[in-house]
Amino acid sequence: MLRCTAGRRDENSVLADLCNQSRGHRHAVQWGPLVEQDVRDVGAVSEALTEHDIDAVMHFAANIEVGEGQREPLAFWDNNVAGVVSLLNAMERSNVRHLVFSSTCAVYGEPQSLPITEDEPRTPVNVYGQTKHVVELTPDGTCVRDFIHVMDLAQAHLRALDRLREGSASFACNLGTGTGISVKEILDAVESVTGRPVPHTISPRRAGDAAQLVSDTRLARDLLDFAPAYSDARTIIEHAWAFHAPRWGVSHD
Repeated sequence: MLRCTAGRRDENSVLADLCNQSRGHRHAVQWGPLVEQDVRDVGAVSEALTEHDIDAVMHFAANIEVGEGQREPLAFWDNNVAGVVSLLNAMERSNVRHLVFSSTCAVYGEPQSLPITEDEPRTPVNVYGQTKHVVELTPDGTCVRDFIHVMDLAQAHLRALDRLREGSASFACNLGTGTGISVKEILDAVESVTGRPVPHTISPRRAGDAAQLVSDTRLARDLLDFAPAYSDARTIIEHAWAFHAPRWGVSHD
C-alpha cells in the first residue's frame, strides 16, 4: 500500500491511500480517501498526488513473502524495484519532493553481530532483501556509474604516455569524474537531448553487477593534472547524438 501524507491546509493533514487491492484491505483505510490504482501506473499515481494535493509519500507497496520471491523473482523485481522507479517518476511529474521508503531487515542477510546496527553490512540472501537493498543503494533503483567522455579519456591516456616518456615508474590511477549518475538519469537525459523516448525494460540486476561504481580521481589529478572537461552527462549525450544522428539519417534539430 502507498500512503501519501498531504500538505497541511488548516489544523489537519489530509491522508490518501493508493493501493491496487491485489493484497490490500479496504477496511484498513479509515483516515482518508482510497485510490485503487497500481503504483507502477505513473499517470494514475501522478493524478492522485495532484488531485489530493500531496506533498510527501510514505512507500510501503511491495511483495514481501520470502519464499514467493525465490519462486517468482521477476514479480518481485517488477513490483519492488520497477514500482519505485514509477513512483519516483510520478512524484517528479507532480513536484512531490519528500519520500520515506519502508525497507526490511532482510537487507542484512545473515548478520555478523547481534543486535543489528545500521552499520551492519547489507548482504541479502534472498530476492526480497535484494530488491529492497537495490532501492536503498541507488537514487532510483538503477545502477550508478561514473560516466566519462571519450575525449577526456583519450586526453588522460595521452598524459599518462607523456609521464612515462619523462621517466616515470609504472603507475595505475582511476579515470572518471568522481560523480555517480544512475542509468535512469542517463535515459532521462537522452530523452531530453534527443526529444525521443528510449525503449527500455526493467529487469533483475545482472549477476556480478555492482550497484554503484564511482571513481576517486585524486591520484589522476595529482599524477596527470587531469580534470574532465566534457564529462557532464548532457555534454556526453549531446556529442554522441551529434555524431550518430547523421549516420542514422535522423535530424537532431
